[in-house]
Amino acid sequence: YTIHWLAVTPSQQRKGVGSALFQHIYGLIEPPAELVAVTFSEKFPAGFPARNFYKKKGFVPGEFVSNYGPGGSLAQIFRLSINGGFELFV
Repeated sequence: YTIHWLAVTPSQQRKGVGSALFQHIYGLIEPPAELVAVTFSEKFPAGFPARNFYKKKGFVPGEFVSNYGPGGSLAQIFRLSINGGFELFV
């Protein structure tokens, strides 16, 4: 399972919107599974909220991918292992 460029508009950040979207996605996954998120690398300060969000949800930062997306940006992969049971990420 892969999340590509999940974003919440800045005016709605820190209001639980991202967590609600993530809970919905998480509920669709059949464990055991790996959930992969692709977001901006640390070279893009505007991507800090997304990177921080994924880390808070238990994702582990991983490898970098160059020339990702329409603008050919440097992206970073975050991974979350889902082993079964229901864990609520808020």
